[in-house]
Amino acid sequence: MILLAYVINSLAGNFILKRVLPAKDRYTLRKTVSILITVLALASFFAIWIERTSTLIIAYGILSAGIAIALQDLLRSIAGGIMDNYIQIPLKQET
Repeated sequence: MILLAYVINSLAGNFILKRVLPAKDRYTLRKTVSILITVLALASFFAIWIERTSTLIIAYGILSAGIAIALQDLLRSIAGGIMDNYIQIPLKQET
């Protein structure tokens, strides 16, 4: 399983090196793919080792809810920044 994750990560890294030209984008995409493959490999290990997968699904749900709660302020800030930059809303002027 670890060997398969390593091979997939290497192939994805080589593909990204050939296709993505800007160094910053290449770095970001390679890191994202590497983290995603690692998370999927860990999830598959837990699914194999835990006999009752329903407890694993509940744990994933609680973990994702915790992450969503922790990141809600960040996501609100990003959404507010997008609205400020791209949506022009006229403000009411007091008379």
